[in-house]
Amino acid sequence: MRLLSRVPAPWRIVLICSLALNLAVAGLAVGAAFGPHGPGRGDRMGGPAGPVLRALPEEDRRAVIAELRRDRPERRGARRERFHGLLEAIAADPFDPARVAAMLDEQRRRGAERLDRIEGAVIARLARMDAAERAAFARNLHKAIGDR
Repeated sequence: MRLLSRVPAPWRIVLICSLALNLAVAGLAVGAAFGPHGPGRGDRMGGPAGPVLRALPEEDRRAVIAELRRDRPERRGARRERFHGLLEAIAADPFDPARVAAMLDEQRRRGAERLDRIEGAVIARLARMDAAERAAFARNLHKAIGDR
């Protein structure tokens, strides 16, 4: 604190704020890298299908994810276009609630289709498993879901 006492009062505030901001940014970076949802920690397996995918054996999980990613670039571009269309509809003047509702319904339908694809891929994997493998999957799923 002796060092700070030599700094003029207005600059002391700037220095302290700068230090606090730097520490906050460093904390966010460390949290993103090493936190529970950091790189390589299953953060892309969220949503309602996340626990089911995490419960699969590693090889099966990778195969299901690879199957789902096959047409991903095309879907991503279309999804981005739909999102921008939704933003335009929300900002439009005059506002058309029916148009926004229809776009949100379409988004919900597409989400349900994605869940259906995931479900089909998981069921196909389960059908190839023997009873012991399915029991292990059930234990893993119970752990993934927890006692909610």
